[in-house]
Amino acid sequence: MPDTMNAQISKTSIVLTVVFVILVSSFIISYVFLESNSDSHSSVEGYKVFTGRDDGFRIEFEYPDTWQKRPIEKYGTFIVLSFRPSDTSTVSLWSDEKSNNGGNYTGVDELVNHIIAIHSDSPDFEIVSQTITQIGGIEARELIISYRQYAEDDPHFPPGYIIDIPSIDRIEIVEYQDRIYKLGLMVRSEQYENLKEDFEHIINSFKFLD
Repeated sequence: MPDTMNAQISKTSIVLTVVFVILVSSFIISYVFLESNSDSHSSVEGYKVFTGRDDGFRIEFEYPDTWQKRPIEKYGTFIVLSFRPSDTSTVSLWSDEKSNNGGNYTGVDELVNHIIAIHSDSPDFEIVSQTITQIGGIEARELIISYRQYAEDDPHFPPGYIIDIPSIDRIEIVEYQDRIYKLGLMVRSEQYENLKEDFEHIINSFKFLD
């Protein structure tokens, strides 16, 4: 009987030790990833500098110091950073491997076509412009679309509530070192001009650090 109890205690101790090691390892990985990225004050009044130092996210740009910044998230090869300039707008930046390395898209063209396909059935959908530009000194694609976010009987709202929001998405996409970077602004149409200057400041200050 004592031998059986000792065996059970030993097994339990081993399981608890393994669980502890996994939790600590996960914490260390997350801590290292998050701590290697930083924010600092910019020489431009009203802005901060974000500096990313991790593989696939070695970038730098300036953003308004009044924007709420969410923690960086990482899912496999996918890394995303997002900001909330206001309750009704979002600015996000993500980076992902190209599909030949386990990512979701072969390149800029496929991603642009995917974005257009997602929104093409939205009411009042229009491609406002599609141009070649630069981000961090690299040729990039800019896509601006307008549409209405429309939904009836959304379970998140009271019965009979209708969502009908004229919106603009401005998206910058660039390929760099076998990764795809997407910088996007999603905003209500009437607020676009208010955020345009700050969004373009991100674009103009953007740098690849490799």
